[in-house]
Amino acid sequence: MRRLLAIVMLSAIFIRLQAQESPKKFQFGMRFSPNFTWLDPATSNYKNDGGKIGFGWGLVADIHIIDNYFLSTGFNLSYLSGKLSYPVDYQMTVDTVPYPVAVNGKLYRKLQFRYLEIPLLFKMKTKEFNNGIRYFGQMGLVPAFNLRTRADDVFYPDGGQSIKNSPDVSYSINAMKLSVDVGGGFEIPFDKSTFMMIGLTYSNGFTDLLGGYNNHPLVRAQEEAIQHYLELTFAIIF
Repeated sequence: MRRLLAIVMLSAIFIRLQAQESPKKFQFGMRFSPNFTWLDPATSNYKNDGGKIGFGWGLVADIHIIDNYFLSTGFNLSYLSGKLSYPVDYQMTVDTVPYPVAVNGKLYRKLQFRYLEIPLLFKMKTKEFNNGIRYFGQMGLVPAFNLRTRADDVFYPDGGQSIKNSPDVSYSINAMKLSVDVGGGFEIPFDKSTFMMIGLTYSNGFTDLLGGYNNHPLVRAQEEAIQHYLELTFAIIF
């Protein structure tokens, strides 16, 4: 009986130690991520007119696979931007005609995107150092779904004064985009189950955002542009 009791006690101690040493199967948290975005146009006579600062927020879920390897997912509501300039036949209303007409000129457009992103990242973590800090690297695919896109336009007609407009251009943006994210960072523990994660990510888009067609004589082509951004992430993981 004593031998059986000793075996049970030793087994309980071993299981407890194993549970303490093993990472939790699921880790959840909240994130906030400022970003800097720019567009890389592929259409003739389209130019990148600069980048812009945005932000995102969402939930993080790290799923333990084995040892120091995790699947990192969740969702992000990302507010991204980008600036383009290009020749265009801009739809305008004029006093002499009861319907919109196309006017030749040059358009300077600042796009403001709202995306729902679902990251699917493979994450690798180091073991804890003496101060409890762990470093990580991650890479994977991020499908994103366009929720809404607005534009801030400044149009310069040929031989006329500039005109400002802020249309909803969601109809001319592809419903989905795909990117490859590569990044890394570190985790600072607050206690045994809670820590702060700080990371830097480069998002390299590789599918076209734009879905419109430009009829201007200098273009006459399908609009194409790819989005890239740098993102600094702060998250609290439980």
